Amino acid sequence: MTTKFKSIRLENFQSHVDTEIKLKDGLNVFIGPSDSGKSAIFRGIKWALFNEPAGTFFIRNGAKEARVSITFDDGRMLVRGRSTNSNYYELHDADEVLRLESFGVGVPEEVTNFTNIRKMILK
Repeated sequence: MTTKFKSIRLENFQSHVDTEIKLKDGLNVFIGPSDSGKSAIFRGIKWALFNEPAGTFFIRNGAKEARVSITFDDGRMLVRGRSTNSNYYELHDADEVLRLESFGVGVPEEVTNFTNIRKMILK
């Protein structure tokens, strides 16, 4: 099964107040001036998929919670949220929403199975 992203939404993640990026089939390229949030998009994706980076430093200054949502081309959606007192994943599919909290430093197996995306370590 091929997993394709349809859109990415960053809410209060680093410099992004509320940014939604709708992706096209094929290659998508992010361009813009230095310090405009391009790298934060990739950090947000990495955080949502692999729970990295840890901590709360990426929550935008003055905000209480950061969220990154990834919508897949089949309509499923992964939501990753973090505040000072809440740390969660939500897995949205056609029939239900599964919310996972208090999962430690790793990625819950349910998330990996839901996305079908696994981290590869290259040596």
